[in-house]
Amino acid sequence: MRVTRGVRLALGLAAVAIGGGASTLILTEARAGFSEVELAVSVLAGWSFIGSGLLAWTRRPENRTGPLLMLVGLTFFAGLLNSADHDALNTLGAWVRPLHFVVFVYVLLAFPSGRLDSSLARGAVIAAFLDLALLYHAPLVIGDDGVGGTLADASFALSAVLFLTASALLLRRWRAGTEAWRRAVAPVLWPGALTLAALAFFNGSQFLSHPVGPAPMWAFRIAFAAIPLAFLAVLLRIRLARASVAELVVELENTRAQGALRHALARALSDPTLELAYWLPGEQRYVDIEGQSVELPGGDEPRTATVVEREGVRVAALVHDEA
Repeated sequence: MRVTRGVRLALGLAAVAIGGGASTLILTEARAGFSEVELAVSVLAGWSFIGSGLLAWTRRPENRTGPLLMLVGLTFFAGLLNSADHDALNTLGAWVRPLHFVVFVYVLLAFPSGRLDSSLARGAVIAAFLDLALLYHAPLVIGDDGVGGTLADASFALSAVLFLTASALLLRRWRAGTEAWRRAVAPVLWPGALTLAALAFFNGSQFLSHPVGPAPMWAFRIAFAAIPLAFLAVLLRIRLARASVAELVVELENTRAQGALRHALARALSDPTLELAYWLPGEQRYVDIEGQSVELPGGDEPRTATVVEREGVRVAALVHDEA
C-alpha cells in the first residue's frame, strides 16, 4: 500500500519529535551508564538512522527501506533508556533494547528492495525476533539465577549464530548477483556483513574464559553508526546515474553512427550487457539493429526488459540487468 505524502510528512515529523525527546532523555538520564564518548556515538548512531531513513523515504516512497531505517533509529534510542534512573524509562528500555537488532537484520537482508526475497532470509528475521523479543527477556521475568540465567546464555548463543547466518546470507547474495547488482549494493552489503559478523563475535565472546575487552563492541558501535552513510552513498549514486542520463539526451542529438545509441545507453546506465530491441508492429515482434528477432526475458531471469513508448505507442525495449 502506497503511503500518501501527507502521511509520510506526519510520520516523519513524529519520528523527529520522538528522536529528539529520546535524545534529551538519554543525555539527561543515562549518564550513569555511559561515558561521554559512548553517549555521543550512541546519539549519532540513532540520528544517522532516522535522518537517512527520512531522506530515503522521501526519495523512494514506494520502498520500505526508508521506514525501516527510521525504525532502527527509534528502537535504538528507546533501548538506550535501559540506563535511565527513572524506573518506568528503565523498564521500557530493558524490553525494547534488543529490538533494533531485529530491524537492523531485516533492513540489511531486504536491501535494496525493502522486501525479504528468500525463505532463509525470512526465517533468519523471524528467529531473531523470537530470540530477542522473547528468549532474551527471560531473566526479566523469572530472574537471573537458575533457568533464567540458562535461557539468557541460550539467547546470547542463538543470537551469535543468527547474526553470523545473516552475514553469510549477505555474502551469498553477493556471490549470486550480477556485476551490475554487485555495484549497486556494495556500499551497504559489505559494511553490513562485517557489522553483523562483529556483533556475532561479541555475543559469542560472552562464553570465552578470558574477556576480549571492549574492542569488539566499539568496532560494532562505529560500524553501526556508519551504516546509514552507506545507504546515503547508494542514493547519491542513483542521483549521479540520473545526471548521466540527462547528459545522454544531449549526446544523442549528435549520435548517427550504427550501434552508437546502444553504446551510449549502456554507458549511461553502467550496464555493458544492455541490448536495444526495436518493435515491428506489423510483424508483432522485436528485432535488433541487424533485423534478427529478439526475445524479451521473463520469469526469474537476472535480466529484464523496459518497454519504451512514444505517445502511448510501443517503439522499442531495453533489455538490461535487473539491478
